Amino acid sequence: MSQISADDTVPSIETKEAGEQLVWTRPLGPRVGENTLSFLLRSQTGTALSTDDLVLIQEKKIHAFLVREDLSEFQHLYPEPAREGWTLRPRFREGGSYHLYLDYQPMGEKHTTLHTMFIVPGLGMTKLLPSMNTSSTVIVDGVTARVAFVPPMLTTGTTTKLTFTLEQRGQTVQEIGPLLGGFGHVTILQRGRPDRYIRVQALADRQPEDGQLSFKTIFPERGIYLAYAEFNIAGALKTFPFVIDVKEPAPIPLLTSTPGKK
Repeated sequence: MSQISADDTVPSIETKEAGEQLVWTRPLGPRVGENTLSFLLRSQTGTALSTDDLVLIQEKKIHAFLVREDLSEFQHLYPEPAREGWTLRPRFREGGSYHLYLDYQPMGEKHTTLHTMFIVPGLGMTKLLPSMNTSSTVIVDGVTARVAFVPPMLTTGTTTKLTFTLEQRGQTVQEIGPLLGGFGHVTILQRGRPDRYIRVQALADRQPEDGQLSFKTIFPERGIYLAYAEFNIAGALKTFPFVIDVKEPAPIPLLTSTPGKK
């Protein structure tokens, strides 16, 4: 995701189908396990885009997000420039349908997010998202992450603050290292809407001393979202998936006058 200044709003990003702007130069045949995928990235006029043609966004020229159809698998990757085009090295744990988002900005142009979908052959099982009755706590490799929202009732169209608290063995995590020009990265996707993911802004660029990191965003419509929160903890990248249920705001009651009264 691109950095957003503190004065900016944080709208959702409408993605664009890749079409002819994404050309696979090595026949696309992803498989379960390690993969090397090569592609050309083209401008709207058809010109191939190299690393010199792209703006540096959070320390990378291109951010690639790979997500399984059921949102159960998520990868944040960084395509590498090659002799011809770019190289992407994902690892698929199982077969299924996957969505790929390429997030970048050509020099002198607007931010662009391309979307495409492909199939990884092999056995795979569709997974159900965790119950919405579960707490806002996720544990990964012994590290506990909790998320709190302000306002606590999540509704559409309003700015929401997300604060993540990291703990390990009952103690606040102190070793939160740099990650992509900040100290955390959050990607939010909406279930059932592969054409959209949500822009998220970090609220501080200092290393946290209390194990807390805050972000803000705006949810454009009601639905189920998954927030993938990435943190560099003691030199190891850990990703915490949180299920988020967003409602429509309650209607404002109409004021009616009582007959005979003003």
